[in-house]
Amino acid sequence: MSQQLNLLSDDRQGVGPVAVALVVWALVVLGLFSLWGVNQFRLAGAREAEAVAARELTEARAVITQREDRSKALVAEIEALKPVSDAARQLLALADGLGKTQGYAEYFSVMAGAVEPNLWLTDVDIGQAGKTVRVEGYALDNGAIMRFGHNLNAVFAERGLKFVSLEMQPQTFGDKAAETPPVNATKFVFK
Repeated sequence: MSQQLNLLSDDRQGVGPVAVALVVWALVVLGLFSLWGVNQFRLAGAREAEAVAARELTEARAVITQREDRSKALVAEIEALKPVSDAARQLLALADGLGKTQGYAEYFSVMAGAVEPNLWLTDVDIGQAGKTVRVEGYALDNGAIMRFGHNLNAVFAERGLKFVSLEMQPQTFGDKAAETPPVNATKFVFK
């Protein structure tokens, strides 16, 4: 009988399946711990972002509350001032109805610029604080009366006034028995 010896073979047993399983198991555990660590880092960042968002939300709610309070205060103040405003508005309406409170030199200047030859004014009545004007006078020529009325309307239109009425009455001045012949004139009234 002969026996063979294999000098080239290694008598040691190779790494067994248990050892491979332990290495794989260790790598899996290491991978899970790494994944857990990354997730914990992300979770900490998310919790910090949530805390910042919660602080900002609380601050925003505080600002909204302040603005609502200020808005309510302004509404209350406006409501309190409405009677004063209404009274002032009524006073202004009354004052506006009175018209100008200064003199009427401007009206007389305008009428002086609108005169016609052979026409003279005898009475000017300014009423309702300048909102109505009545002009009375005499003219030797009826055409002069019409031109004067046209001129008056043109210059007073800028001031919001318009003469819409004209009364004319023929009159005779002088005595028929006197040396000078009587003068025929027309009395006019613009309103």
